[in-house]
Amino acid sequence: MTHNLSDFQFFLFVFSIVLVAASGNIINDIFDIKTDAINKPNKQIVTVIISKKKAYILYYILAFLGLVLGVFLSVFANKETYLWIYPVTIALLYVYSSYFKKKFLIGNIIVSFLTAFPILFLGLLELKGNGHFTILYFYFLFAFLLNFAREIIKDIQDVKGDKILKMKTLAIAFGKNKSIYIVKVILLCILLFLSFWMDYFSFYQIYFSIYLFLVVVLPLFYLIIVIQNKSLTFSSNFLKIVMVLGVFSLFILS
Repeated sequence: MTHNLSDFQFFLFVFSIVLVAASGNIINDIFDIKTDAINKPNKQIVTVIISKKKAYILYYILAFLGLVLGVFLSVFANKETYLWIYPVTIALLYVYSSYFKKKFLIGNIIVSFLTAFPILFLGLLELKGNGHFTILYFYFLFAFLLNFAREIIKDIQDVKGDKILKMKTLAIAFGKNKSIYIVKVILLCILLFLSFWMDYFSFYQIYFSIYLFLVVVLPLFYLIIVIQNKSLTFSSNFLKIVMVLGVFSLFILS
């Protein structure tokens, strides 16, 4: 595998993604002031720990720094073609928080895509050839589906406040119990996808399949069994850990 980024450029990539993601979290908290006051009053940050005005200032600073680092990285990695990705991502995060989050499934799809997209974006910047993109597509789909399931779980948790503000989420449309069944179906689809994934890449290293089975397959089976209304916070955090551990398996293949 031939690489395009130096260690310093790779650090800039990670740091720029962190800055953009942090700005997205802040703008989301700003637009969620009313719903957070109902759904999680003890965890509300904007207006409780930091004022709305200061939150906006912090948002603009982080988004600007992320954009500048992204442009700098794209130019010095000779990937000017991808300069548009950073401003479009920042704009999508803003529009998601201000508008699409309230719409049926569209917001879930957008945020799941944006969460998984850095995997493909890193490939665009890092790899000089296209031979390894099949692997990255697998990881992108894995991260997308897991985060999509997690977004539905978060919507189930926020039903009370979302109903008051007349939002149209899947959890409101189908109810909590049916939404949990939908999450289970998505997790089962991920397991089927993983079975193909493990078979496809088994010729690389047997350790890859063993690792995925232990840290992704078994935990997802466990979550399908135990997930219920009373364990939604645990399930959301659990999926986040599984996603990180699953993406980490890329280092086994590299």
